[in-house]
Amino acid sequence: MHGNYVLLLSYLLTRRRRVMAGFLAFCLLSCGLFGLLGRDLFPNVDTGQLKLHLRAPTGTRIARTALIVDEVEAAIRDIIPPEQLDTLLDNIGLPYSGINLSYSNSGTIGTLDADILISLKPGHGPSAEHVENLARELRQRFPGLEFFFQPADIVTQILNFGIPAAIDLQISGSAYADNLQLAGKLLARLNAVPGAADVRIHQRLDGPTLQLQMDRTRLQSVGISPADLGQNLLLPLSGSAQTTPTQWLNPANRVIYTLAAQTPQYKIGSLDELLRHPVQSAANAARADCRRSAPTVGRISRRRNPPYGAVNLGARLLLVACRVDRAWCAFCVRRPALRFCLTAAGATLVPYGGLRFAYPPYVPSAHQP
Repeated sequence: MHGNYVLLLSYLLTRRRRVMAGFLAFCLLSCGLFGLLGRDLFPNVDTGQLKLHLRAPTGTRIARTALIVDEVEAAIRDIIPPEQLDTLLDNIGLPYSGINLSYSNSGTIGTLDADILISLKPGHGPSAEHVENLARELRQRFPGLEFFFQPADIVTQILNFGIPAAIDLQISGSAYADNLQLAGKLLARLNAVPGAADVRIHQRLDGPTLQLQMDRTRLQSVGISPADLGQNLLLPLSGSAQTTPTQWLNPANRVIYTLAAQTPQYKIGSLDELLRHPVQSAANAARADCRRSAPTVGRISRRRNPPYGAVNLGARLLLVACRVDRAWCAFCVRRPALRFCLTAAGATLVPYGGLRFAYPPYVPSAHQP
């Protein structure tokens, strides 16, 4: 081995010019591979695990979401060959504990959401092909639903820093309607970015709500205060745990249980049943002639607002997943986002990685008071 090395080195030293010219030519030709090289430190990992997130129309009850998930599962078993599909696991609705919701990277915001965990058998085909097939077929079969894939492996979840997508763009500002319009325009531009997939507006702003406008003059005339009206409506709808938290200590096992009284949901299945609910003050609780219904003390109107009453002016609106190199996709997303920043006003765009691009100062629009 040593002798062969000496002979090769002697041969190269006697032809120095040719060797140097060949080496420089090899280096110049290698620069042509720059466009094909990725910029990720951690390449994609095929673990045979897929995480599909399903989102039904805003306001869908959890029982209806469960039926929709069953139909989607049947479609998944039809798309993925049985010899490659192992198990399916569903997580529907919000988690029971707020701690689980805070420390998870799920895109769940309500009863309309569901996570479908797909496990493939050993020897399966490339997971990227299954993702493409599922995304195309499910969107064709269920046009009224929203589908997007989240990272299933621990490496990608860590690289996303707990966000449901690789790239996170936030829009904040005091004009919520203008922010949504701005997000829609930017959404159309990001859909044209090569490699960007599952571009979506994460926050739903069209939650069906009922707004009760109280007539304080009429309330005072019948001896009912606004607090009494709120108490009489919150108790049957959300239970006494919201208004009067009560705990009971079981002496047998020393476990504390939460006690709550609530009207069964099947007894308030329509707006008419809610309007017939009696309203009375605490001082006249025993008198049946002092009971009033909600329409006699106020007016109920239907509206579309952000669900669950959470109006966060710095809400996450745009999420972009990547089917290719994440760093290259982020570079391509950055260009239209920066170009869009120069023409937008009234909001602040907070792109991925904590970078912040401030727009000009907010100017109220003509249609706002």
